[in-house]
Amino acid sequence: MPGAATDQKQTRTVARVGGRNVVVTAALSLGLLALALRQADLGLLARSLAQVNYTVIAGAVAMYFVDLGFRSVRWRVLLSGAHEISARRLYSVLAIGYMANNLLPARIGELSRAYLVGRREQISPGTVLASVAIERVIDGLTVLVLLLVALPSLPVAPWLGALMRLAAMTFGAAVVLCLVLSTARPLWNAVTSHLLLWLPTPLAERVAQLLDRFIEGFVILRDARRLGETLVLSVVIWLVGAITYLLVAAAFGVALSPLGALAAICVVNLATAVPLAPGGLGAFELAAVAIFSVLGITGTLAAGITVVLHAVLFLPVVVVGLIFLWHLDLSLEGLWLDAHPPGVEPAVERGR
Repeated sequence: MPGAATDQKQTRTVARVGGRNVVVTAALSLGLLALALRQADLGLLARSLAQVNYTVIAGAVAMYFVDLGFRSVRWRVLLSGAHEISARRLYSVLAIGYMANNLLPARIGELSRAYLVGRREQISPGTVLASVAIERVIDGLTVLVLLLVALPSLPVAPWLGALMRLAAMTFGAAVVLCLVLSTARPLWNAVTSHLLLWLPTPLAERVAQLLDRFIEGFVILRDARRLGETLVLSVVIWLVGAITYLLVAAAFGVALSPLGALAAICVVNLATAVPLAPGGLGAFELAAVAIFSVLGITGTLAAGITVVLHAVLFLPVVVVGLIFLWHLDLSLEGLWLDAHPPGVEPAVERGR
């Protein structure tokens, strides 16, 4: 059948493109990882990992899932203008999205979140995707402000200033774009309609509707109460995240200061904002070792804290996300395909 042949062709194309991306990102990640760990004694590193206080590490894992809970509440606030969804239902989708970000390239988990919530709650994926975009922009601004608060307590490091300037320009431009989208919906609809004239009519109408719902999702920026709640929750989220860093350092016997932990989580997340590889592999290690060096933690000790920290932020949510994915009777392949342009039906939960 023509439809089946088209689907098979699309699947092969996606797999081929995905395969090339995996090779490139794997090579880049391994290069960054080698650069980050170049000063570590691997034998000493292995021995230090055996002596870590894993009871404290369990506490760090628990704090990560508390962080995820606050993120679910914030997402509920962002979506409340379009649809009331409980934070409990959003928690599982967040876990699946973060799991997908850790295992698949190009932050596919963000798009998967939009499709999963859109289908489960009967709202437009475009509206959900707008909430994810706002979430990321607000996270970027929050991290910048918190890093600015922590900066006076840190030794001078020229690269920190360069990182902050680059992030400020990037997220500043994103804020301007979000504000324009929230206040000029008719203009954007007219522009997109003109740009879609070259597409077949059914597809153009579908894309136009998706874009309209996406733009509509930015209306929260005109709601002072919900925007204020989102900003407060964002600060809480990053402060809770900094506790995870504190606990991992403590498991190695390192007394990281609260402002040091705050600076570390901010730097690492700014450095991994661009999705070079799944889970930020390589970029995460390089940024963490660099900021720990500024904080006076160097060599094998910095490498050990970094490796365990990344494991804490990577492995538990992958396991939990896969369990939730199984509960919805979905697969990683389905999440990957659903994240591609119109013409592919979004994932549907079947049975469970």
